[in-house]
Amino acid sequence: MREVECKTSLAFYEAYPSPRVLTGITDEELGEFLREFSHNACSTKRAGKILELVSEDNIKERDYQFARDAVVQSEIWPNGPKNKNKTPNK
Repeated sequence: MREVECKTSLAFYEAYPSPRVLTGITDEELGEFLREFSHNACSTKRAGKILELVSEDNIKERDYQFARDAVVQSEIWPNGPKNKNKTPNK
């Protein structure tokens, strides 16, 4: 299993705490976001694979999803988001 607490993973879960937030995001957009935090280690191909796996998983939005997303984000950055300017407005 890959490291979940690396800078790239934390930035990803802060910006995209649930699959619904990835709706409408392209491979290129996600790839650009990931490359910034991974120092160009993540490719558009990897971004496409993430989006493919999320779409295949077919996860339904749950009741109180906004609250669930806030919990995920608060666990990542207990003192508030670090990527305020980078987090998508969804």
